[in-house]
Amino acid sequence: MTVEPKGDWVLEEGLPDDFDWWITKAEFGYLPEYTDQSGAQVPLLIWYGESPDGVEIEHIAWSLGKGWEPTKNGKEVKHQNNKDKFIKTSMYGRLIQRVHELGVDMSQRGSARVASVWEGLGFHMKREEIEFKGLLEDRGGKTTRLMPVKFLGEKKAGKAVSAPAKKEDTLQPKADDSDQIMKKLKAIAKVKSREEFQKMAMDMPEVNDNPDLLMDVLDDSDNGFWARARRGE
Repeated sequence: MTVEPKGDWVLEEGLPDDFDWWITKAEFGYLPEYTDQSGAQVPLLIWYGESPDGVEIEHIAWSLGKGWEPTKNGKEVKHQNNKDKFIKTSMYGRLIQRVHELGVDMSQRGSARVASVWEGLGFHMKREEIEFKGLLEDRGGKTTRLMPVKFLGEKKAGKAVSAPAKKEDTLQPKADDSDQIMKKLKAIAKVKSREEFQKMAMDMPEVNDNPDLLMDVLDDSDNGFWARARRGE
């Protein structure tokens, strides 16, 4: 008979959760820990900000989907095929849907392809289960991700928070760090069973917060990350 733990016997994931977050800077760019199935870095909306709850977190990033490229020093983003709308299943698409559900009319602030529309806004952030349909259905196909659950309003001015990396570091993909992540995952895949590999990979923030890489890790087919790594690809 299983007994539910209570009080300080309840465990937590150890990841930032349940805090207020004020966005002081937003830009489109790249971060080395966010890669696709091939190991190439993916374009992101990156929030920098501050939390009155004392949570130490450098940034919160949202993947845009394929084909998007930062322009104007990260102030805007454009699609290589001149599309002007984002995919619903991308993390940025999920973010856009969520903030509108919270009653925020972002169209009054400007275009979704302009990063500065997010600056000054505050949200209460909590970790939620995100479902990826068609992947690991026997295990729910889910992971956790920070999502806004309450709109806190807007600050016209606040303490500036600088990005930890130089501007050129986020505007252009860098291969070195992402290569290290891929090498680490491949090394694990070669010595662990598929299920053990997936469990270990999902404990890595670089995987857990990267939908494209996560979907590749959770792919049980012969084209999934584990199978390719075992073949030495």
